[in-house]
Amino acid sequence: MIVPNLRPAALLFALLLGAACASGGYALGDDADAPLRGGPFRVVVHGMSCPLCATNVDRAIAELPGVDSVAIDMASGEVMVALQSGASVTRRALASAVASTGFTLVSIEAP
Repeated sequence: MIVPNLRPAALLFALLLGAACASGGYALGDDADAPLRGGPFRVVVHGMSCPLCATNVDRAIAELPGVDSVAIDMASGEVMVALQSGASVTRRALASAVASTGFTLVSIEAP
């Protein structure tokens, strides 16, 4: 596909981002089912472009057992997830919640 007026660096970024999205984005590792405790966790989601998008992601994550609060920065795609005291959540559960909304999980940063 040829895209006129697109700089090579921007094209490379678009191709890499497209490949990450096509592959499902975040790759679950061997620790996918290990409980994440403490927090808050920084989750990055690609594709949220409107308040309804953010609401859907917020709701899906907030419905996970043990989640106390969710705060979303739509512009950056950052989602801060705080857990209830003593609760835990898995990377697989977070990835599944995001995927259920049709968006791509990019990363999960746990303390």
